[in-house]
Amino acid sequence: MTDVRDAVIALVTPRVAGDEVGGERAPWHAVSRAWARASAAPEPLPGFDPATGGVDLSAEDVRLPGVLPLVIGRRHRTGGPRGRHFGTAWTSTLDQRLELRADGVRLISEDGTVVDYPVPTGGVAVLPVNGPHWPLRWDGTAGGPMKVTRPGSGMTWHYRPVPGVAGSELPLVEVTDRHGNGVALAHDKGTVMELSHSGGQRVGVVSEAGRVTELRLRGDDDVVLARYTYDEAGDLVRAPGGRLEHDGEHRLTGWEDPTGTTRYRYGWEGDRVVTTEGTDGLLSATIAYDAEAARTTAVTDGLGATTVLAFDERGLLISETDPLGAVTRKEWTAEGRLAAVTDPLGRVTRYGYDERGAVVSVTYADGTRVAAVHDEHGFITSFTAEDGAVCEIARDDRGNPLRETGPGGAVTVRTHDGRGALASVTDALGGLWRVTGDAAGLPVEVTDPTGRTTRYERDARGRVVRVTGPGGTSVAVGWHDSGAPSEVTWADGTGERFHHDAAGHLVEHVDAAGHVTRRAIGPFGVVTRVGRPDGSSLTRSFDAALRVTEVRDGRGTVWTYRYDAAGRLSEETGPGGASVRYRFDAAGQLARRTNGAGQRVSQTHDGRGRLVEQRSDTDIARYRYDPVGRLVGAVGGEASVTRALDATGAVVSESCGERTVRFAYDALGRPVERRTPSGAVTSWTYDAGSFMTGLRAGDREFGFDHDAHGRETSRHLGRPGVTLRQRWDAAGRLVEQVLPGGARRRTFRYREDGFLTRVVDSGAGITELTPDPLGRPLKVNGPGGDEEFGYDADGGPTGAASGYRYDTQGRVVQLGGGELSLSWDAHDRLTDVVSRDGRHVHLVYDALGRRIARQLLDEYGSVVEETALVWAGARPVEEIAPDGTATTWHWTPDGSRPVAQSTAAPGAVPRCHAIVTDPTGTPLELVNGHGGVAWQRRASALGARRTADGKAAGGEAAGGRPGPSCALDGPHALFDAETGLSFHHRPAEDPGQDTGQDTAQDTAQVPAQVPARGPATRPYDPVGGRFLSPAREPGPSPYGVAPPAVPHILLH
Repeated sequence: MTDVRDAVIALVTPRVAGDEVGGERAPWHAVSRAWARASAAPEPLPGFDPATGGVDLSAEDVRLPGVLPLVIGRRHRTGGPRGRHFGTAWTSTLDQRLELRADGVRLISEDGTVVDYPVPTGGVAVLPVNGPHWPLRWDGTAGGPMKVTRPGSGMTWHYRPVPGVAGSELPLVEVTDRHGNGVALAHDKGTVMELSHSGGQRVGVVSEAGRVTELRLRGDDDVVLARYTYDEAGDLVRAPGGRLEHDGEHRLTGWEDPTGTTRYRYGWEGDRVVTTEGTDGLLSATIAYDAEAARTTAVTDGLGATTVLAFDERGLLISETDPLGAVTRKEWTAEGRLAAVTDPLGRVTRYGYDERGAVVSVTYADGTRVAAVHDEHGFITSFTAEDGAVCEIARDDRGNPLRETGPGGAVTVRTHDGRGALASVTDALGGLWRVTGDAAGLPVEVTDPTGRTTRYERDARGRVVRVTGPGGTSVAVGWHDSGAPSEVTWADGTGERFHHDAAGHLVEHVDAAGHVTRRAIGPFGVVTRVGRPDGSSLTRSFDAALRVTEVRDGRGTVWTYRYDAAGRLSEETGPGGASVRYRFDAAGQLARRTNGAGQRVSQTHDGRGRLVEQRSDTDIARYRYDPVGRLVGAVGGEASVTRALDATGAVVSESCGERTVRFAYDALGRPVERRTPSGAVTSWTYDAGSFMTGLRAGDREFGFDHDAHGRETSRHLGRPGVTLRQRWDAAGRLVEQVLPGGARRRTFRYREDGFLTRVVDSGAGITELTPDPLGRPLKVNGPGGDEEFGYDADGGPTGAASGYRYDTQGRVVQLGGGELSLSWDAHDRLTDVVSRDGRHVHLVYDALGRRIARQLLDEYGSVVEETALVWAGARPVEEIAPDGTATTWHWTPDGSRPVAQSTAAPGAVPRCHAIVTDPTGTPLELVNGHGGVAWQRRASALGARRTADGKAAGGEAAGGRPGPSCALDGPHALFDAETGLSFHHRPAEDPGQDTGQDTAQDTAQVPAQVPARGPATRPYDPVGGRFLSPAREPGPSPYGVAPPAVPHILLH
């Protein structure tokens, strides 16, 4: 069951985060790349239609969600059919009609699409002579109704004569879906007065002189959803999206957003647009047309780059030539369906269709093919992937999926209520999920197979206003009329507020502690400045094409960006002067990356655009994929990787060199067993709701109890009564931890915004923290001493930066005043660490970039000893010491935190300890089967490990005696005993995910306690003793994940 807080975050985060950094608490250093790359920029020339030379703008003014949503939209298209309800220049949902002509019937759709039919025959469906495959039926009676169906949507549009409207015209009177849901349109002499949904929602249409002036949600108190005004000519001049300007021919000549920040103008010459001009010259362009064929349009942007588009006589795009001369070509069928696309490298993708126009096959440039079978209604009943794996879908007579059989044979059964809303899901193991919907079909209750129920309350517009979890705690959400969230009140009573401008852009966020983040919005909705609660700020500058050219913080630290003529990032320069240069092939694929140290990485891609070779100055890596595109082999680095997959694509074995990790899964795709090269076995069990109930590590069994929200409340460590207990607050934060037998008790206190402020440990004492508004520690006072912190312009701790030197790429090459020297390769991977006394540690990587060994070298470069690492995807699962001792880490199924550590030394009895972690997943203690603490973690505020007397150390057994230790420093960090440093490890599971432009700084294996140039602002964990970067996994894992709670349920 989804946690209540997670459910609410899913509702509000996309609106809070916007489209720049990925959240209000994103790592500060992310601005140096992610924030700069992300852009809220709209299409290249908003509203310009290069096929016709006219203007084509659409707007959706109302959407009330449901199985059949109630939607009111409008569209302006130069040369399109004349509108009515929103002025002559705009067609809309309310203007849909059939026009009866001597030679047939003409359909005017909601978006102005015109479809012509021959004269229909009563009771027989007729197909259009042009346009989409939408059958029309007439009952055969004079003046009788007609209806149009759209295969694949399950929807029907009903038309019939209306009093006050000429008999040659049939207005739209209702839209129905295959479940009987409907939206009826009530008319008064041809003007729509109301739209009523079968679920009970009603939208009133207020009109003057036949033109809409207001849309109102009817109820006890009407709510105005939208307002409109018109000029003397009857053209729409103000709408929810802002102001509009038309000329005497009712053509759109410009628009302005509701804030007045964005203005856009179209310059006409004859019947075509020849110039566009945006605010401050942004997105401006000049447009030229082929005077002879009149089918070629050349668009030159404000920077002088020209793109040439060619169209056929139907107005379909047949070629696009970018500013560097690369050409993409398209072919079309006689019916106007896309038949083939040829990219600038000559790679062709072809599409096949059935007689109804549904896509039935896609054939790629490498010859692989996917295929689909559709039923008579246009719904997919079978899908065959490139490798021949088949997914079958049995449907009822309304098209609802009843039974899905996956490639591995797993069967999922679904039922639906009378409205077509999902009513239940029975998974492949018999687990039953039950869903209750409201009158519109939106879920209001979801019950998992264990009986845990989550409830959703909605307002009249279908928006979730309260989520109540299985334990009874609830979170409330408030909304602006614009549809953006206005406030969230969490289960513990704390709240957050969100303020938006008139265009719906987030301009201010006040967190639960009262800290304010403000955003300045520039033209076209881009974020130009962010002011953070600590007084720091970031500003962005743009070129004429709305590409970020500079990011500058409040103290003058600058990141700059340059682009090629095709608009692709060609160079980025950091505040230390280090530059990374990029070169792309004609298809826009990254071909070469050169870093600030002059190290190059070249890339080659196959016919599907997948990375197949990566060549640097020192190594070559080659990658193989199965027909579906899943990685199955990587050759290169200092060890090759091979993977075997099952029918569903899950990894069942992965070999790195001579070492193999094997996996097994249940019918739901959840991992149930993992076997490492040393023979150590981890097995997992689950309840019907997919919560882990047991973990077996060798011969040691652990049991788990959860509260109603799925949070772990107790962990049974093998022997009766030996139990770790945990308690959580209403906000889902860990507030108490009690080790077996009460040997140690730890409590946590948090600030309103969730940052730790106090830890009381019965064994270690009290730690007090004073975080700044961003969550960074200003003071830490505890048993290990008192520490104070300041921060530089990059957001890094000032005290930590002393004694560090950087190379021209901005990587740390010396720390501790020369105590350690570091070397890096072209992939920004740490390769060598040499201490002042000559101790040389060489780090070895596999073809996927995962660190697989640490080698101690002698003065001649020969290996003296080696410690090997074994991985399962992006998680370290085993470390093999030089003497052959294997230490295995047993993780939760999702890899979020370690549960146990087992050690097997040659000739010794294997040992297994439970791992007790802090709220972040950082190990704190190793606990034996009797409940005794065998090891405990000590660290400085910056993460460097310490002994009880404050000296640097790799770990400490309880009481200072020799014993086991844990090298894990968190979910993404590993302590290196050979160097005394802790390193982040977040290698991508698939090399194809690394595009060169999308690799974040923290994927490099850098020492956790060493600030890089442009470091993250990391929340501080006092128990783990380190700063933390909120981490996101690098994409879907092929190693098995728990299934989604309820497929196809959307909360908004």
